[in-house]
Amino acid sequence: SLPFLAWLSQYVYAKKTKTLEKFKKHWVCYYVDWIFFPINLFFFLSVEINFKLFWELIIFSFLFNLITHKTWKEKNKKTGKDGYLFKRDSSSLNFPGWIHFVFSTIETVIVLSLFLMPAIKPFIFIELLLLTIFSILMIIGSKKIHGKTQLMDLICGLILIIATTSKFLILLF
Repeated sequence: SLPFLAWLSQYVYAKKTKTLEKFKKHWVCYYVDWIFFPINLFFFLSVEINFKLFWELIIFSFLFNLITHKTWKEKNKKTGKDGYLFKRDSSSLNFPGWIHFVFSTIETVIVLSLFLMPAIKPFIFIELLLLTIFSILMIIGSKKIHGKTQLMDLICGLILIIATTSKFLILLF
């Protein structure tokens, strides 16, 4: 499964480069991203796949995550912080950063598909619950990682909570 492979590759890299403590401090990557294991597991039972839309979401997700990671890069460069996903000297993505970029691009496709493709009950409800939990943990994780909740993490988390709640209510009624 993708969450397992992403986590394992980062773990092995962190052990090899003696950066395991830094990996563990990135609470979202180390702990929270595991929630995508059941999300991925139930995905094909939760939506009717529209392949044209799926490809469009891949392109959108790639561009969205490219911009997101570029924004984080610029923020790291400006603050001079030694982030978990970036090289200290150049602020370019390191190995965990590239793993995160690929992982988040694929997971963004899955998350958007859950909202934009026809739902299959009852599994869609499990997916929406898991996404809500992820959103809450992402906001908490932002504070744990950065010492305060980052505005972008808060906005993304709240948008996801509103979207999952709205989709749940629409499907319920």
